[in-house]
Amino acid sequence: MKTTHLRFSVTALLVTASVGTAFAEPADVWSSNAPTAATAVRAVAAVPTTTPAPISVAPAAPVVIQPAVATARAVPMRSSYSYDASATANAVTALPNTAASSAPTVAVDQTPVPQMSQRDLDEKLWLSALAGNLGMVNDLLNQGANPRITTRYGETAIHAAAARGHMQVIDLLVKRGVSINARTSNGWTALHHAVRFGHANVANYLIQAGANPRVQTSDAGQKTPIDIAMDKNDLRMARILGYQ
Repeated sequence: MKTTHLRFSVTALLVTASVGTAFAEPADVWSSNAPTAATAVRAVAAVPTTTPAPISVAPAAPVVIQPAVATARAVPMRSSYSYDASATANAVTALPNTAASSAPTVAVDQTPVPQMSQRDLDEKLWLSALAGNLGMVNDLLNQGANPRITTRYGETAIHAAAARGHMQVIDLLVKRGVSINARTSNGWTALHHAVRFGHANVANYLIQAGANPRVQTSDAGQKTPIDIAMDKNDLRMARILGYQ
């Protein structure tokens, strides 16, 4: 009885050990087709190693830019104003072949310029002297204007210039023969005008040129240039005229 029990226990132990071992083994124990770790290592080692071929890049072809519009063959330009008759005859030019003409390109007015009358010249001279336009006075004198012509009040161009203080115009008129002592219809001289309007430089010029500071006017006042200066309390002007 004891012996039988011992056998049974040993048998159960062996069976249990076998089953435990079976459950403890990896999966390749149950299937001979499953790869093992060793098998994988051997498979990797067996793959031949190959060196990749170098990649070669062909050089890019040069880029050629073509014009969008076809151009014609360049034709050399030649002047149409060449003095060589043979070269001009064979010249190729893009300019129109027009012959040079001596005809004027701008129409010229052939209408004669109307000449000013003597009256117009004299009046314009007087007005130019009044305005102090020295160049115009000189031009009009050269055209024949009369520097001694007077207005209806007897004023010459030198009276007009003296009243406005135009020294250069007075000097030009004196050099052209105008009398510095010319008098108006009321007896006024150029010096009277210069003193009345306070042009001391003109008065001094006239005095140096021989103007008389004691000539009286013929109007009701009968004033001399000195009298006019004293009436204006212009002592500087009076001294220029010789007042003591």
